[in-house]
Amino acid sequence: RSPSMTSSSLRDGGPGSLPKFAYRVDAHLAEGAVFGELTTLGCRRTRGASVACDTICDLRIIPQQAIVDAIDKDPSLLPRLLGLAKSSGFCMPSLTDDWCKLHFFSGLSSAFIARFKGMLSQSKAIKGQYIDTDDTFLILIHGHVSIELDGRLLTDWAAPVVLGELAVVQPGCHNLLTVRCHSFCVWLSVPAARLLRLFQDFPEDRDTFEERARESLQALMGRVNHSPRHRVAPEDPVHEGGNVEDDPDHLGEAEIQVFLEAFQKVFQDSDPRFCDYLVHGMERTIYFDGHEILKEGDEGNYAIIVQRGSALVEVGGVRVGEVKEGGLIGESVLLGISSVRTATVRAVGVVSAFTLAQVTVLEALEMFPEEKKRIESMVKIREQANKVLTGAEPSPAGCGGASGVDV
Repeated sequence: RSPSMTSSSLRDGGPGSLPKFAYRVDAHLAEGAVFGELTTLGCRRTRGASVACDTICDLRIIPQQAIVDAIDKDPSLLPRLLGLAKSSGFCMPSLTDDWCKLHFFSGLSSAFIARFKGMLSQSKAIKGQYIDTDDTFLILIHGHVSIELDGRLLTDWAAPVVLGELAVVQPGCHNLLTVRCHSFCVWLSVPAARLLRLFQDFPEDRDTFEERARESLQALMGRVNHSPRHRVAPEDPVHEGGNVEDDPDHLGEAEIQVFLEAFQKVFQDSDPRFCDYLVHGMERTIYFDGHEILKEGDEGNYAIIVQRGSALVEVGGVRVGEVKEGGLIGESVLLGISSVRTATVRAVGVVSAFTLAQVTVLEALEMFPEEKKRIESMVKIREQANKVLTGAEPSPAGCGGASGVDV
């Protein structure tokens, strides 16, 4: 079998041999033998031996995803599979308190750390399983994981590392990013609610802990820029240049569908060909809690569609509205009416958004001039909403948000 195969095999007839090297037979497999489980479960990264059939053999292939699905339905299967791995020579990793040496925990009092340790519970997962980080703070102490959004790889981490910081920074906020195991993983976790109660007894440690959580999120922001189509604020989200054909992370059908679904919420009555054209000129941007999506007074040449999450709109530091999923902000920029932002838009939790460059829209409007009237009408409606909200004449320099407030 190829070393890259991610499946286990159950032999159903015929003798087989298990050579570790080309000319040495290390073992023989009888009917009913299972092999390939260590790599499939993520206990090791590569195959430890080659299997050669002595006769015609009837094999049953068990795909890795089938094993993952089975464990998700019946978690009691996991210890049984790990027992199978142990019988094949897998040694469970020795777990220590080395995670305490992470920078994240520096500066915390020994009393806090002692109480914190007592609250942690241990969990395990095999390769391909997802780790739930909603309302949970985690410490990965063994293994390798990937951070994904809509099934698309953003970055990866190896133990030891802290995960689930958002549960500390923004309790109760749904985490749009998913964590998937790329090997056998072990982690320690504590519900955010219990951690917050612990903070009541250690207010100074709480400040340090939250500061470390924000630093950790900033580090994640620095690594999530995995491809030109995945920008992380505060970098300029408008991608210039680059050949899609030369980009290994170019848009796939699944991602195009995600873009179209977001577009359809904003341009419901538009020509589908207009939306298709725009999709190939936009890219996803990820913002973390509290980050400025748009800043009052800044110049800009792009608009933003909020795919997931929400954001607050502020003028002069005062909250005046909210942008929700499917909201378009900055449409006046698309028409060239203005290039100056008249409000600040700040992310609440993790926000997944799509940036749409002005140059792309102007090119599309030349091909579909009837769409310009739709966008102009949208701007006028937002301006009327602004007048009601602010009690003043709306400024033509603004860009409409989902809340009706200029940005």
